[in-house]
Amino acid sequence: MAKNFLVAATLSVTLLGFASPSEAERGKVFVPCAKPIEGRYLIALEPSELKSNSAAGPTAGPDLGQQVAALALMASARVTGVIDQVGQGFTAEMPAAQAELLARDRRVQQVEQACPVGLSTVPGVQQPASSWGLDRIDQRTGRDDAYTYYNDGTDVHVYVIDTGITNAGTEFGSRLKSGRNFVASPPDTNTADAWGSPGHGTLVASIIGGNQYGVARNVSLYPARIFPSATPETTTDRVVNAVNWVVTNMNALHPGKPTLVNMSFFVAVLPGSSLGMMMSTAISSAITQGVVFVAAANNHNQEACNFMPSGMTSIVTVGGTDINDQRWVASSTSGSNFGLCVDLFAPAKDTLAITKTGVVGSVGGTSSAAPHVTGAAALYLQSHPAITASARQATVASWLVANATSGVVGNPGAGSPNKFLFAKEHDACFTWSCNQTTRVCSFSASCSLLPSGTIYYSWDMGDGTTYYGGAYSSFSHTYGTASNYQVKLTLLPWLHPADKTKAVCVKAGGPVLTGCVGSGTAP
Repeated sequence: MAKNFLVAATLSVTLLGFASPSEAERGKVFVPCAKPIEGRYLIALEPSELKSNSAAGPTAGPDLGQQVAALALMASARVTGVIDQVGQGFTAEMPAAQAELLARDRRVQQVEQACPVGLSTVPGVQQPASSWGLDRIDQRTGRDDAYTYYNDGTDVHVYVIDTGITNAGTEFGSRLKSGRNFVASPPDTNTADAWGSPGHGTLVASIIGGNQYGVARNVSLYPARIFPSATPETTTDRVVNAVNWVVTNMNALHPGKPTLVNMSFFVAVLPGSSLGMMMSTAISSAITQGVVFVAAANNHNQEACNFMPSGMTSIVTVGGTDINDQRWVASSTSGSNFGLCVDLFAPAKDTLAITKTGVVGSVGGTSSAAPHVTGAAALYLQSHPAITASARQATVASWLVANATSGVVGNPGAGSPNKFLFAKEHDACFTWSCNQTTRVCSFSASCSLLPSGTIYYSWDMGDGTTYYGGAYSSFSHTYGTASNYQVKLTLLPWLHPADKTKAVCVKAGGPVLTGCVGSGTAP
């Protein structure tokens, strides 16, 4: 496993904000990136200066709203968002001198300058209507021109922090829920995909849960639009406001239900800066409240730890492959990121999706890889809705890595785990061996991937005989004549049962049959 999955904030990060600065540090604005955004800031407040009703006893002082208003007035700042679910603070626009003034105030823990955020995508082209990505994630190796799935994501809620989602045709229907647009000030509900001709958030959402190319085709989808229409770049303060809204909306509309966030974007950060970012604090706090985060590893052909949010140890970070199971690399500066912060790989290059205009298109890069994993996580959470909220991220992440196929990714990159997404929690597999004199064949389903609970085995032996029940994991069957038989094993019960079919040869002294194999495995 590449990372230890943490469910709490790390180092000096707490659920309330950051470690209080020393007097020497007061007045300094934290700048975690090389090219910060002029005039945009994230402000974490000092909890001890706020009114509290904690278990340790109430404390006097202004409430969060009053403190934000007072500080904004003092600094002549325009408040763009209040952080109340994943920390205590606000985001604002103000001149640099005013930000430094605010940083010296004892009521403030930290003032952080916003950084640019980019999309984890490369241009795609219109494609025929079959996705190699879906075809690939439902089996251990190769493709079979089909996508079979055991769940559909019912009662799982997925937030897409991106460019917005357009309900193109019948791709999402009523499953596309009301979202939030953080480009507008104040935020509004205009969350239609505003980026480029094909869009981006719509493509991502259609891989997660679209009717045609979705991994989990009955999830509820919520757009959190953070990117403006004119450029594939936004700011970290919008990301933090979006994460705060995810928790607010979750608690209001579907408390306790499995909740996921897909993040197909990146922030280039200075070495050692990521843990101090308010984005890191917000995501860590949301994780403790039951939100599961999946992020793209990004497309710089570099170490994924050099970027946010892919560099966070507590989330699931996804690298990307091409159709040949090779880590996708276009050039020395373009390709799937790699390294210790990557947890597993998934299809990336030229996978199919639905554009914001409702036609078939493709999305390249790890923007495509992450939603394949988000969809697979939704399938898993449908079967495990009772996972404790604080353990949900770590449990899902551990399952994704443990369930992944090992050793199939070519050139995964230094430090990367050789793990490829396998989206099924259960899968049928059987072995057989036939005595070619007696025509007695032994069958075993012990190689099947089985979840907990009661399992029923349904066998079609290809000669008109069937067996059904929980006792038929291993048994023998006698064939009457020499032939090739199509034997099918189906595991039950699920919405979409897992099955495997394989030609089983019984020669038994008869003529030599073409392709006759008397024993083997149907993986």
